[in-house]
Amino acid sequence: MRWLAALALMLLVGLPALWAWDDGKDEPKEPAKSKVAEEVDALIMAHQKAMSDFYQKRQEKLKDAKTPEERTVIFGEALPKSDVTRDKLLDLVEKNPKEQEAAVTALRWLVTNEARDDESQKGSAKAWDLLIKDYAANPKIAALLGDFSYRDSPKVEELFRAVLEKNPAREAKGQASFYLGGHLNRVASMSRSLKERPEEAKSLEGYLGKEGVTRLKDADPDKLAKEAETLFELAEAKYGDVVLSTNARTMKKTTIADRVVSELFEIRHLAIGKEVPDIVAEDLDGKSFKLSDYRGKVVVLDFWGHW
Repeated sequence: MRWLAALALMLLVGLPALWAWDDGKDEPKEPAKSKVAEEVDALIMAHQKAMSDFYQKRQEKLKDAKTPEERTVIFGEALPKSDVTRDKLLDLVEKNPKEQEAAVTALRWLVTNEARDDESQKGSAKAWDLLIKDYAANPKIAALLGDFSYRDSPKVEELFRAVLEKNPAREAKGQASFYLGGHLNRVASMSRSLKERPEEAKSLEGYLGKEGVTRLKDADPDKLAKEAETLFELAEAKYGDVVLSTNARTMKKTTIADRVVSELFEIRHLAIGKEVPDIVAEDLDGKSFKLSDYRGKVVVLDFWGHW
């Protein structure tokens, strides 16, 4: 079936197939790919193959390694560089402004495969800027917002805010408000943690970069958490029925309203400084007890289970 072919291609090269769908149609179109789109796909697939070959060779080397020192050396080997792929993709996007589907495929790959070196960060920032400038107002960007929701770049926040401000589509606005709330809440949590344990700043630089760590140091976690709460409330009130995901096996849809419940509960009850919700349970002897019975005492809660 045609939809299976579209899904396979989307999984293979990260192509956001929904971008090419016409609203109201049951099946995606399959227009002939342009030369630019083919070039974009080929560049991405070539890099993915290089990565796959690298990891396969690493596994083979690890099998032959005799000592921990040899394994350490193997794990320290540099990954295949993406700078050539990055530069060629950006060049194609900038030289072919009318090739929107190819551009979105390229930009999506660039911002979700960013490295931490300075050149990669510059290229990634450029890709974010193009997404924000050219696609924040496009209703079809709703299909991509979930892909960006766990990126730690400040540009994520900028994109979500631009979608909220400029996009006419209710689905896009709803997803932007929900994902922006999640992003701000995560930044608030990381900022609070760093303020409590400033010695972790150096290790975080390898993940977030120096600018990212500075951003966390300067942030006001309480203010961010409050804005996140407001955004979740907005998302629930105005866009609660907007679908965020569909279970491929059961076809059950998860809406913004479904997800907001746990997000708001965490902010209001599980953040540091909040009063712990009361828990009623039975001890090992079957005697009922409440967490509030131990108020004023040090209590360790151990949640576990087996399946």
